[in-house]
Amino acid sequence: MSDARHGTIDTDSIDKIELDSESDSSLSQEEMDIPQPVIGLSSVPITKTERAWSPSRPILDSSDDDEPGPSGSFDSTSHLTPSTSKKTEPLTLSTFRQVPNHNVYPISENDDVSSGKARIPVLHPKETLSLVGLYSLCVLQGSVSLLGVTLSPSDTEHTVFAPLSSPIPILSWAMSVHQGSCTFPSPPSIQQQANATAILIEYTDTGVEGLGRICNIFDGVFKLPREAEAGPGIDIPRIHMVCVGMHSERTEELRKKYIGTYRRVAFLEYDLGQSEFTPGGLVALNLVENYVFGPPFTHPSLSYRAHYIRSTSPRASPSHYLHSI
Repeated sequence: MSDARHGTIDTDSIDKIELDSESDSSLSQEEMDIPQPVIGLSSVPITKTERAWSPSRPILDSSDDDEPGPSGSFDSTSHLTPSTSKKTEPLTLSTFRQVPNHNVYPISENDDVSSGKARIPVLHPKETLSLVGLYSLCVLQGSVSLLGVTLSPSDTEHTVFAPLSSPIPILSWAMSVHQGSCTFPSPPSIQQQANATAILIEYTDTGVEGLGRICNIFDGVFKLPREAEAGPGIDIPRIHMVCVGMHSERTEELRKKYIGTYRRVAFLEYDLGQSEFTPGGLVALNLVENYVFGPPFTHPSLSYRAHYIRSTSPRASPSHYLHSI
């Protein structure tokens, strides 16, 4: 042994301390060695709440990178594949086929009607009638369904607005719900028909048709297209539209060619920065009747229709530019 005061260490003490430490460690390990229930990682499944999957959900969503998708194999482009289902037939809005003095009756001059634009169509079960324009209707006999409302005979005149810019209302035969009466008589030939519905329809004018003169979007929405008014027996000349890219020499060539063939050529300008007949910044429709020889500044003209974009480039407002065209 050495004296600790002289900086020496008792080696026997160290051995004893080490042994005691090992003994205590073994005892504490034995005391702590108590059987405990063992829980495996797979015995308690930990899952995140899955969000309901939808085909409209974006394919690549950074916030959902770690979220599981729908169970099973799924092709991310499957819902983008166009459907191969059969083409559906166009919906027929009106099944009514007019036959004068059989299911359509005129109004005589002696009848108390404000104008001569009134008719009495007669609907039978499963028949529908759709009209474009502005008119008033009055149920004379039976019942008619209009926009989910069943109208019965009465002296009340209902005004109907049916522009082409909105879904066209459909008049359809309906089972009688309420018994009513109208002072205006229905045609005698149909008064004995229990399932016949007689309607008095009169075209009216409230001034709303003039909205098209202020806003071009509503121009002609209360009238049928010219082809529909003409009927199948009238041959309407075909109209062709020829589109040529900007800054193309073919533009001038085609314009001169068609002027020599036709009496008038409609020339639509949509190159805002390099207009041919108008100042820059205009989308314009010009009617050309004669040959044009010279640069644009030598033949300015008044356009048939024009809209000012307030810019020489469509970049400022692409939607406004496309709408103007």
